[in-house]
Amino acid sequence: MTTIERSTNPTRTVPLPLLVAMVLAAVAAAVWFVARPSVGAVTWATGEAQVTGTQATIESDGRTYGLSGSVAEWTDEAGATNQLTWPTCLADGATAPVRFGWVTYGDGGDNGRVVVAVDCRR
Repeated sequence: MTTIERSTNPTRTVPLPLLVAMVLAAVAAAVWFVARPSVGAVTWATGEAQVTGTQATIESDGRTYGLSGSVAEWTDEAGATNQLTWPTCLADGATAPVRFGWVTYGDGGDNGRVVVAVDCRR
């Protein structure tokens, strides 16, 4: 009769389907990282905003920027940071100077700038 001794340090194996799923997830993450659109750093500018409801156009340095619905991040007159709402300094019907931040998106061409921040402090 042959006796088989039990190891005190057994090796653990990962089931093949789980291993395949982990490898596919890593490959997908790497592909996304390489192929994702590039977004640049925030550039701050000033311009003249014309507001209708929760839509605004900002003229600055020969370009026109558009806002609609909400702004990713904005600072109110007291210095508090707000997110994903409409800036209080862009009141309906107003034409006012505004400080705003934009980023380049994609290749940064003519349509490659997106407003991501508004600063309502004067």
